[in-house]
Amino acid sequence: MASIMPELRPQPPPQAPARASLDFNITRNGLTNMPRELLGGFVSKLYMEFLPPWEAQQFAGGSPNRVILKFDFELPIILPTPAGPDGAFQSVRMAMLPNLPVNPDGSDNTDLGPYTTGHLCAMALERLGPSPQSIRALEFAPLVPMLTFENALRPIVERGLHLFEFDTSDGSAHGYRDFV
Repeated sequence: MASIMPELRPQPPPQAPARASLDFNITRNGLTNMPRELLGGFVSKLYMEFLPPWEAQQFAGGSPNRVILKFDFELPIILPTPAGPDGAFQSVRMAMLPNLPVNPDGSDNTDLGPYTTGHLCAMALERLGPSPQSIRALEFAPLVPMLTFENALRPIVERGLHLFEFDTSDGSAHGYRDFV
């Protein structure tokens, strides 16, 4: 006997909408290419996060855990995004990343030499709290009332801490944690 009930099939979970991010190379451009609205954002929390090793073809020997800084804002900052509608950015993630060489054909160059330059990258994000891939996150309240992101970032730039080289002498990148 046929059932009059429709067949129930499992449905795939709904996809989370893509979140926008804005990237800024502070080593190359300083603070000049960052929007004033972002620099003027008031910091509500600061995180020091330990992330898993960065996997890249150039680092066949593996790399140690990475450490980043993440600043949460008191209020979202509305900014245009390259991909379309404005984004409501709630935080900025700061990380030192190696400048990985690329061959003329676009493939990864695995000949790194003993040192590889790095750049300090700031990524504006549409989320609060620790990063999803964080292994461990330490949360801090700002020591200065009404601390702006620019006031937190300017000492890093003025003291040259955004200029950096990774030790790649053993085929892996060491130094992710040094700027923190």
